[in-house]
Amino acid sequence: MKGNRTDRINSEIQKAVSSIISNELNNPIFEGQFISVAQVDTAPDLSQTKVYISILGNAEKKSEVFQALRNCAGFVRKELSSSIELKKTPKIIFVLDETIDNASRINELLNNIKGAK
Repeated sequence: MKGNRTDRINSEIQKAVSSIISNELNNPIFEGQFISVAQVDTAPDLSQTKVYISILGNAEKKSEVFQALRNCAGFVRKELSSSIELKKTPKIIFVLDETIDNASRINELLNNIKGAK
């Protein structure tokens, strides 16, 4: 069971990473993209943190943006270390969160079933 400390750290990392992505990444591929930090899951020993990213758009562009974001993980970690005071800054692992896509697909399937009746 996670403790309050880990929950607070996750919350702070989520805010900081969201701000870094929005304000600090100057790659043209990110322009006009809606990138959201959906969730953060940090190991209790602060060795790594999984940052779940949601990107709106078509699959090809989403994949391209996600790969570029993964390539920026070291920079994001460096910026995170200067914005949050922790004993050690965890390694950033970006994970593509496809919850919105899955929900949209399920909704589409349900509408198709409803229309077929």
